[in-house]
Order: sequence, then structure tokens, then C-alpha cells
Amino acid sequence: MQSTTSLAYRSMLAAILLAMTLVLPHFFKTWFVESTGNIKIAPFFGFVLAVALLVKAEWAEKGAKIMAWILLAVFVGSIIMAPAKPGFWLVLVLDLGLLYALYRPRVLS
Repeated sequence: MQSTTSLAYRSMLAAILLAMTLVLPHFFKTWFVESTGNIKIAPFFGFVLAVALLVKAEWAEKGAKIMAWILLAVFVGSIIMAPAKPGFWLVLVLDLGLLYALYRPRVLS
């Protein structure tokens, strides 16, 4: 069963996923770890889910929900261990926004 969501909505979800998994950890690494550290936040799965959302794959929204819940648990744990790192707080807010967008009721016209 294909999703009936609009292209703008799917694009927004894809942009949030790409920002959380690819853009922020790559360009703002020191927000998450020390400058000599390394961080990856599921870059392959974020990219695949973003593309799947854009092409309306029937499993994409379910996969995005699962990934968002897993990332929520990881980010909460990371904030508990390193509360001074602003990157985890930013990605936590993005993840909560993604979860809200995925679970909000949609009006079908």
C-alpha cells in the first residue's frame, strides 16, 4: 500500500533524516566528540531511508519510525554521559521533531 503523503512532507522528513545522520556529524564533529574523535550516526541507513521516503517506498515510514526511536535512545544515553556537548541536544530536538512528524495525524483530502 503506497503512502498518500505529499512531496513536501516526504522531502521534509528526508531532510531531517539527512541532517541528523550525515550533515551534522560530518560538518560539526566537535559538537559531538573531541576534535581527535570520530562519530558516525547511521549514515547508510539515514541515506537509504531518505531516498525511500522520497520515492514512496511502502516500508520507508515504518523504517524511519524504527530508526528514530533507536536514535532517540542513543541520544538520550549520550546526553546523560556528555551533557556539555551541544550536538546531541540539537540532534535530540531534530529526532523529536521527526517523531512528531511521523506520528502526527494526517488529514486526507
